[in-house]
Amino acid sequence: MIVELAPASPALAAPPAASFDNQLSDPSGYLENSGSAQQALTEASSGDYQLYAALTDNFAPLSAQQWCVKSRNQGAGNSQSVLLAIAVKERAYYICPSAGVSFSASRQNRIVQGIEPLLSQGQWEQA
Repeated sequence: MIVELAPASPALAAPPAASFDNQLSDPSGYLENSGSAQQALTEASSGDYQLYAALTDNFAPLSAQQWCVKSRNQGAGNSQSVLLAIAVKERAYYICPSAGVSFSASRQNRIVQGIEPLLSQGQWEQA
């Protein structure tokens, strides 16, 4: 599911996330308190899946889906991972569960409803 929150502007290419530190990849430092975000990711994970988050400037030149899947496979590459990829400057995000994860549409919709208002306000840590 890709959601664009505002018109995207041309941007330089951002490589997919290659590694995660405690379920989080934020190489540009968008999060002021990554510890609280890491704790929230751990708490939001379940016995069925492990939730990861990657913040990047943009998804270009890949599509949001391609960027998310490639990042998940490279850095969070286990069969029970779900990645929330956020392109901050594009103001877009994508959620990509691994094939082995049973992640219902209603569960994904609840996540989207919880994070979309926060992302649109630039509240990355709360999202």
